[in-house]
Amino acid sequence: MKYLGFLRRLEAPMVSPPGVLLTAGRGGWRRTMTRSSLRFLAHHFPCSQTEMLHNLCGTSWSAEPTRSYHQRAYEKHLVTEESAVDFSSTNGIIQPTSHAEMIKQYFDVSRTTAYRMLEKDKRLRECDVYTLSRNMNTLQENCVNPTDVRKFMALLYRHSLTTEHNIAAMKELGLNNLTAEHLIQSARIFKSSVALIKRWGLLPADHDPIETLTSLGVPDHVIDNVELSDIDNQTLAQVHQELSRVFLSWRLNCDREEVHKLQQRYKLNKKSMKLQQKVLTQLEHEWNIHIPKIQQNGYLLGCSPVNVAFIDTEVNQIAGVSVKEYALMTPRILTIPYHQLLQVDSVLSKLQLSQESLKCLPRICTLHPDTLQERINHLQQIPEFVALQSHPRMLQLIYYHKKTTIVNVQRNLVTLRKLGFTEEQLVAGLDVVLYSPELLADQLAQLPQRPQVQPFSLFKSDINVLQMLLYFMEKNVSVMR
Repeated sequence: MKYLGFLRRLEAPMVSPPGVLLTAGRGGWRRTMTRSSLRFLAHHFPCSQTEMLHNLCGTSWSAEPTRSYHQRAYEKHLVTEESAVDFSSTNGIIQPTSHAEMIKQYFDVSRTTAYRMLEKDKRLRECDVYTLSRNMNTLQENCVNPTDVRKFMALLYRHSLTTEHNIAAMKELGLNNLTAEHLIQSARIFKSSVALIKRWGLLPADHDPIETLTSLGVPDHVIDNVELSDIDNQTLAQVHQELSRVFLSWRLNCDREEVHKLQQRYKLNKKSMKLQQKVLTQLEHEWNIHIPKIQQNGYLLGCSPVNVAFIDTEVNQIAGVSVKEYALMTPRILTIPYHQLLQVDSVLSKLQLSQESLKCLPRICTLHPDTLQERINHLQQIPEFVALQSHPRMLQLIYYHKKTTIVNVQRNLVTLRKLGFTEEQLVAGLDVVLYSPELLADQLAQLPQRPQVQPFSLFKSDINVLQMLLYFMEKNVSVMR
């Protein structure tokens, strides 16, 4: 029922004629800015509205605790656009502290009221403070009234990346005066026709969607490839999809069909082109990840430029290895919320693993920190693993954590110790325990007869004896294949 009033307004009869129909061919499309003036802004991205508000107010940003997370993410970008900031709609920078404190600050309510709001909303209580902070700041920066947000609290615990892209995508398509009601109904708006959206007053009657591409620096000869006709009868999603295909085909230097496959595979249909432009700039110029690799890892086009910047400035390294080195080995790390990477760093640093072993399995950093810690705790409860936890292959056991694997490793360790192999020998040839107990038993039985280890009575005490066993085990496996 709470959406009823909003839906009735959406379906209200048109009180004024719709805008002039836009037809194929750019000659008939009206523009509110010249293409040259738009292209001047093509590759310069504005800072957050929170930062601009504080700059306008003369607030100092030198004190580290008061710096906005969003401000720090964009402090490298030049401010070349001005935004109309509604000072009354901004309650200050929301830092990820406690739920009650953040709600108190964002909604400008008493602490008692904040606790009551938490008590009534289970999902709000369960939302992590980083997601809450990101959503609050995003809504503030886009001048969404907190009083209205209170009627649609789901906006606060939605995935922050969804909130970020939804707002950016609608605004880059020309929608204005967006409220909390509009944002909660973003899926419906994307499915609505351009003509209907104009009737609601969210789009100017003379809106020209090509301005979106022009502002991103897309050349004229590429814009000529836009395939839009009778735009007023197209849905907003259809308009965005066509513009996005043209933009990405230009930016990624590939054809429309390849872009279509990327969009389908990685669900990029409602991702903001401006945010993608920012991410592409970051990847190429700050992370040394270039277009061919981005094409191979299309999920990068759905990253948050804010989060990517945080990973660069806040994480820096994980267990002694540069985060940029990790990103070159496994780009998916840039999709992980930066605060989770900080937790992963804390967990892995306690294992005292070598950098070489971490580089052999960089995907370990993509595990959720809770999952990572849970698996490590499980292994540490098994006596056989305690002395071997610093071995490079232990990361394999953590990442590919399966009950059968753990049981097999336990059985193999017990077998080897019963045969008198020392701790030093086990560490030197630990990989043998990762094979099946049956194969290990078979190769152990054959080892004393191998010519390469004679006399075996002496060779058995060699620290590399299990490495020799591993050689025969791997040879046996390759023959069976």
